[in-house]
Amino acid sequence: MKKEEKKILRNKILSIRDSLNRNEKEIMDNEIFNKLKNTELYKNARNIFIYISFSNEINTINIIKKALEDKKDVFIPKIYKTNKSMKAIKLNSFDDLKKNSMGILEPIDDSKYIEKENIDLIVVPGVVFDKDCNRIGYGEDITIDI
Repeated sequence: MKKEEKKILRNKILSIRDSLNRNEKEIMDNEIFNKLKNTELYKNARNIFIYISFSNEINTINIIKKALEDKKDVFIPKIYKTNKSMKAIKLNSFDDLKKNSMGILEPIDDSKYIEKENIDLIVVPGVVFDKDCNRIGYGEDITIDI
């Protein structure tokens, strides 16, 4: 798929997502939450790498709270713009976060991170996926140093 086609498709799906009313979105968020927490992948995972939802993305706050409640180790992304990289940083509490320049919550302290080989489950944001499960993201390539 060409870059322009991806952009058009992504914008179309984002428009549909943004048009959901609060109740519709909450129902869908809860359905995703319930499906995820009942999977064997979630149940067996010790280390979970998950994004903190932003704007109209699927609400991941309840998933994160549940994982912390279940005594799982939760790691969230920290983006480093200077070298376009990302690390998975351990989250102990929502008090350990602050908004970055884009308004997205990120860890204040990035000293406790995990290597990718030790992650059991990764939850990534996505707007559009193709039939081969390839994600069409927001368009910027970032090296993941996890």
